[in-house]
Amino acid sequence: MLSFEVKPMLFVNGRFFTDKGFREAVYVEGGIIRTVGRSVDLLRLHPGAEIIDLEKKTVVPGFNDSHLHVLSYSRFLESVNLRDAKTKEEIIRRGREALGQNSLVMYGYDDGSFPRPLSRFDLDLISTEIPIVAYRSCGHVAAVNGRALALLPESEGIDIENGILKENALSLLEGLKPQESKLRLKERIKNALSRLNAYGITSVGTNDVKDDLETGLRILEAYRELEEEGELSARVSLQFAFTEKEKIAAFLEERRASPFFRLGPLKLFLDGSLGGETALLSEPYTSGNWGIQTLGEGLLEELLGFAEEKGLQVGAHAIGDAASALFLSALRKQKQNRLRHFLIHLQVLRPDLLACLRELQVPAALQPIFIAEDMEIAKRKLSKHLLKTSYCFKSISEATVSAFGSDAPYGEINPFRGLQAALTQENEQGEVLHPEERVTREEALKCYTENSAYLTFEESRKGRIAPGQYGDFVVLCKDYFSVPEKEISELKAELTVVGGRIVHRR
Repeated sequence: MLSFEVKPMLFVNGRFFTDKGFREAVYVEGGIIRTVGRSVDLLRLHPGAEIIDLEKKTVVPGFNDSHLHVLSYSRFLESVNLRDAKTKEEIIRRGREALGQNSLVMYGYDDGSFPRPLSRFDLDLISTEIPIVAYRSCGHVAAVNGRALALLPESEGIDIENGILKENALSLLEGLKPQESKLRLKERIKNALSRLNAYGITSVGTNDVKDDLETGLRILEAYRELEEEGELSARVSLQFAFTEKEKIAAFLEERRASPFFRLGPLKLFLDGSLGGETALLSEPYTSGNWGIQTLGEGLLEELLGFAEEKGLQVGAHAIGDAASALFLSALRKQKQNRLRHFLIHLQVLRPDLLACLRELQVPAALQPIFIAEDMEIAKRKLSKHLLKTSYCFKSISEATVSAFGSDAPYGEINPFRGLQAALTQENEQGEVLHPEERVTREEALKCYTENSAYLTFEESRKGRIAPGQYGDFVVLCKDYFSVPEKEISELKAELTVVGGRIVHRR
């Protein structure tokens, strides 16, 4: 069991990256960095501390993933992984191998290069007896087999003929899943956070709550109990997605913050995904589609106004440029952004929207891993005009505060891959999209640490290695600042430290 009562720890003989250059040692007491300096000085000042020799390894602030889905990531880890399945036949084979008695869930397929989208007819070849759900890599489209389809109510957003669900209709799939006990939720959260710690992640903004208030409150209680038991191995900001004011108000009754758990922003979904052609665009996809607007302008403005009244921050999912334009237009009517309402994703933008981000000072939660994973999709589906301002990390960072993350399980969780993508603008085949949009190593690291803390109003407490900051940092196997750019994705976390506790050791 992890404990909040951590004995004083002295980490020496390292290369701690700080605002004032590299330092050798850090002393942590009560979960807080108290002193930063030379090893010889701190050893003399703190003779009773437990000493950890870092053997001259580079140490950076702990990674803060600004936007992911911890519980979905946990389900992904327990489900059939289709990320590298290149054909329908491979999906069918893996599904048959994983068949159980009750149901089958698969994650991460990309049918962009298939002759036809994955459908019920393909999944029926796995089984017609048990419900099967396969989530597309973007998380905004799913295919189900005939058995699962028969269990779903009729609803807009379901292609009955092919067994394909998009956007808001995906919430219907929750009814196919058994209700989980709080104990099971706690187990899944712990396992997922442990996996995140192994990548050097010490804080997360996680969207685990959507639509169902009762389930959302049970999830919140699971996090709180883990915190009280000393079992949270990362600091958590819980993002929640409701569009009914009554549910929002009820959830806000649980609003209180601690160093390890806080109720985060209201998340609003304005569109879908690029790969599923549901991201809302101002110019059509090459197929002629324009995407899907998932929240009306009137309700968006109403919810923004309600959030302002309640002192509640809003994070808006907007992948297409037209979705970002909707949010910025609604926010302009509020005349200020004191609550740091922010946009999530912003994969496709326009120059006028970049100017608007700067004017209104709207922060951005970006996922650089998407350029490595989705570049071919963007090149194939977007107009040349819109492609010019897609994945524009440097331009966004120059306009406003950019915070990096992964959107796991829909993007790979590994922050080192995300850092490399932001630095190189390259995909896995070495193709470069926008050389002028590359950021520096220091800028990328700040986006994954201090800037993510800004989104949760915690920049004075975390995101840097300095006295007064939480003792959250990661010891790297090699020097991030000197290894070749194309080797950054291969870096590993030797030690991950949260509040002075070692939560991962390689």
